[in-house]
Amino acid sequence: MSFFSRKNSGWQKENRASRFRDRFFQSRVKEARNFHRPLGIMPSGKNFAFGKASWFWKLLVFVILLCAVLAIYAIRFSSYFLVREVTVQGTDQVRPEVISDWMQEAENSRRWGIIPQNSWLILDRKNIERIILSHSPRILKVTNSKRSWPNKIEVVLEDRRPDVIWQSSGEYYYLSSDGVIFEQVLPDYATSTILYIKLRDISERPAQIGENLGVAEALKFLEVIRAEWQNFIASPILDFKIPGRASPDLFLTATAGWTVYFDLKSDPLKQLTNLRGILSQEIPPDREKNLSYIDLRLPTIAYYCYRDEPCASLETSASAPPAE
Repeated sequence: MSFFSRKNSGWQKENRASRFRDRFFQSRVKEARNFHRPLGIMPSGKNFAFGKASWFWKLLVFVILLCAVLAIYAIRFSSYFLVREVTVQGTDQVRPEVISDWMQEAENSRRWGIIPQNSWLILDRKNIERIILSHSPRILKVTNSKRSWPNKIEVVLEDRRPDVIWQSSGEYYYLSSDGVIFEQVLPDYATSTILYIKLRDISERPAQIGENLGVAEALKFLEVIRAEWQNFIASPILDFKIPGRASPDLFLTATAGWTVYFDLKSDPLKQLTNLRGILSQEIPPDREKNLSYIDLRLPTIAYYCYRDEPCASLETSASAPPAE
């Protein structure tokens, strides 16, 4: 065993020696002896291109940071983009110069705590409407807007229009179709005008300008009654009453002197049809002048009463405001 190992070891040494004497190996050794690394600060080849790219990215980051600083200054501190000229169309309720003042006053409040509310950059139609409507309930909405670089805007407004005159606690107000009070009316005018129907809140709950009374559905019902009344009933409408803002009832008084109790949750045209049937079939013409009220609030039964009958005393309780 030991003999074989020595013999094998000698064979390995002889094989390595022959490999070192090989011509290819010797040529590689010679090339290695003659190699010299070139002198230079910046590495050549691909590494040099990467060095140029790094300067490019540094310059790009600097430009981005500079633009960000300039943008923050322009938005937060500069007055360059603040609206200074406002063109107004479509309103006769508020003077254009007043609206211009409102837009400039918006500079004192900021969006997200950073951008002035009247910055040209954020003044779309919705934001313009928010500013204007916060100052006056006389304006219903902003129908259109246009921005002109760098600090001009044009707006088209729609005014609120009176739908009825609301009466409560001895005060009179113009009430728009969406249920918002937007102007107080003098009592002498309110009680004498024939241009607007009066709607009295018999609960006498106080109201104030700019308040939404939550009676938009009642006004829609009332509008149907107003539009169709003459097609069903000969006696004109005198006024309307409502027993509280949340009430489901509406009371109409005709110029003939009698009152009708409507249910706001039911079909107004069906109730008018029932009213016409009662007046033409149940109430003799000579007794209509003594009619006190007709109650249409039940779906299948209607009640009516004359002034000289005991049921006439029920009119007060029928119109009493519900507990709120």
